[in-house]
Amino acid sequence: MKEQQQNESIGMLFIEICKRRRNKKNELLSEANLYEGQDILLHYLAIADGQTMSELAAKVCVQAATLSTMIRRMEANGLIRKEADPHDKRAHRIYFTAKGREVQALTCRIWSELDKRTLKDLSADEKKLLDQLLKKVLKNLA
Repeated sequence: MKEQQQNESIGMLFIEICKRRRNKKNELLSEANLYEGQDILLHYLAIADGQTMSELAAKVCVQAATLSTMIRRMEANGLIRKEADPHDKRAHRIYFTAKGREVQALTCRIWSELDKRTLKDLSADEKKLLDQLLKKVLKNLA
């Protein structure tokens, strides 16, 4: 029974941490006029600009309709541009604009600030241990 209570408390702790971190991230992103998930899309474009919408949908882990809405908003805000794929007229590729690159750099600073807040009172050894433990947990759930 005690092990079950511990597992439930660990699960609830993960949920609470994720919820608070997501809420703080969304608060910081809203100051940059970004919605949840748009930072992730910008991150993947920074890795490889000009990806297709289906490639991005898979990476961002959203449905095509959700990505289309996200793309429309970001295009309207001047962060990205959508162009027909020259080799496949059914597909579109998504590219950064100059403004999009600036905002992506800002999201990197937001993520860094969030990491600092998250790990604020941990020693270097505790941060290293936490990193190792979370990687093991992630591997266990893969």
